[in-house]
Amino acid sequence: MSLLKLISVDIFLRALCILTLLGIIFTIFLAIYIYRKRSLYKHIPGPKIDSFFTGNLPSINKQIYVHKRALSELWYDWHMEFGPVFVIWAFFTPIVTVLDPEDIKKLLITLNLPKSARTYNKLAYPYGHRFTGNGILTELNHGIWKKKRSRLDKAFHRSYLINLMASFNGICNVFLDKIGKLADGKTEVEMSEEFGRVTLDVIGKVGFGIDINAVENASSPFPIAVSKTLEGVQTFFRNPLSFIQVWNWPYQNDVIRKIQYLRQFAQDVIEKRIINGSNGHKDILTHLVSLKESNENDDYNMESMVDDFVTFFVAGQETTSNQLAFTLFEILDHPDINNKVIEEVEHILGDRKFVAYEDIGKLEYLGMTLKESLRMHPPIGGTQRMLTKQETIGGYVIPENTPIYVSFYLTHNSPLNWKEPEVFEPRRFELKNKTGRSSTVYTPFSTGPRSCIGKTLAEFEARVIMARLFQEFELELVPGQKLEKVEQITIRPKGGVKCLIKRRKK
Repeated sequence: MSLLKLISVDIFLRALCILTLLGIIFTIFLAIYIYRKRSLYKHIPGPKIDSFFTGNLPSINKQIYVHKRALSELWYDWHMEFGPVFVIWAFFTPIVTVLDPEDIKKLLITLNLPKSARTYNKLAYPYGHRFTGNGILTELNHGIWKKKRSRLDKAFHRSYLINLMASFNGICNVFLDKIGKLADGKTEVEMSEEFGRVTLDVIGKVGFGIDINAVENASSPFPIAVSKTLEGVQTFFRNPLSFIQVWNWPYQNDVIRKIQYLRQFAQDVIEKRIINGSNGHKDILTHLVSLKESNENDDYNMESMVDDFVTFFVAGQETTSNQLAFTLFEILDHPDINNKVIEEVEHILGDRKFVAYEDIGKLEYLGMTLKESLRMHPPIGGTQRMLTKQETIGGYVIPENTPIYVSFYLTHNSPLNWKEPEVFEPRRFELKNKTGRSSTVYTPFSTGPRSCIGKTLAEFEARVIMARLFQEFELELVPGQKLEKVEQITIRPKGGVKCLIKRRKK
C-alpha cells in the first residue's frame, strides 16, 4: 500500500473517530437536556413515556395509524386516567392539556394567551409553501390580528347576515334539487360529501359573491383542491419531516399544486372585485378590499388578502359540513329526536319553501339539536396556546414557554362537566338547564378575543340547510353503520353518513 493511501486511510479513521466522539458528546448533552426538561414537569400526571427520545409519539402513532382512532379519543382515554390536567411529550416538547372550564376562562379570556407558532405555522406554511399564511386564523401577531378582526367583524354582523337569507335559501334549493334526484329510497347517498359541497357553495356566494357550483359539479377542481390540501396539511402535521422524505415527494408536489391553485383562484377573484368595484356587495370580500385600500393598513397587500380568502373558505366550509354530518347521523339514530325535529319544522315552515330570518330563532329544538351535536362532536378538537410566564393551572405549577392544549373535545365530553355526556340530549340547551352552567363549558367556536368570527354565519347556514332538508325528505341511515370519528385537522364521521332518502309525503 502506497504512503499516500496510508495517509488517506489515517485521515479517514481520524475523521471517523472525531465524528463518533462528537456524536457521543451531542447525544450525552441531548440526553441531559431532555432529562432536565422533563424533571420540570414530573409533578404533572400523564401517560408513561414510550421512548426517552421520542416521548409518547410511539403510542400516539400506533393509535392513529394501526387502530385508526381519532386523536381526541386517545386524549379522552388519558383524561379519564390522569384527570383534568395532564402532560404528554412529543420528542422533548411537553404539551399540557387542560379541560376545566375555569382554567379555559383563565387561559383564553383572562390571559388571552398567544397561539402556538409551533402548531399554527404548520397550517400556514405546509411543506414550506404559503397556504393560510398570516390569515386571521394563523396570524400570531396580536396587534395585527386585532386590527384585522375589528374590520372584518362587520362582515359577520347579524344585521348584515340577515340580508343574505335569500342567498342561503337559493343555494339550499340547488342542494335539495340534487338530493331530490337521488331520493328513490334505494340509492345510498353519502351525505357528508353532499354537505361538503353545499357549504362550499354557501361560503363562496355569501362571503365572496362567487358561484363555486360544487353541488352541481362534483368534479369541480375547487372542492377537490380543498380536500386534497387539508389531507396534505394533516399529513404534514403528523410528520413534519416528511418534506425531506424522497418517496413522499410526488404526493407533496400534488398537495403543493393544489395549494397554488387555491391561492391563484383567490387572487383572480380579488383582482376582479378590485377592478369592478363592490357593486353593492357588502360581503367578506368587500371588507378585505377595504382593508387593503385603507391608509391605516399599508402592510395589507395582495398576499395577505389571499391568506384571509383561503382561511375563510377552508375554515367556513370544513367545520360546518362536519357539524351537519354528525347532526344528521344523531337525529336519524334517535327516532324520538327525529320526530321532534320534523314536527317543529312542519309547524314553523308549513308549506313555505323559504327559511326567513324570523324562523331561525323559532326553530328552537333544531337549534338545540345542532348545539348538542357540536357538544359531542366539535369539528375542531381544541386550540394550542403558549404560556408566556409561569402559571398555576388546575393546581399545578406550569413553567413558562409551555405549549398548552385547550381541548374543546374533552371539555364537552367529560363527566366532570356534563351529566351522562355520552347521551345525545338536545334539551341540555333549554334555558332552564343552562342556569348555573359555566360559559366556558361549551366552546365549539372557542372563546375569548380569538373565538371564531364566523359563528353566526355557521348557525344561520346550518339551520336553513337542516330545516329545508327535513321539510322535503324522509331520511334513514343505511343499516349497519356505526358512528366513528377520524381526525384530519377537523373531526369528521369516519366513512361518512350514508342514507336512503325519499320525498316526504305532503
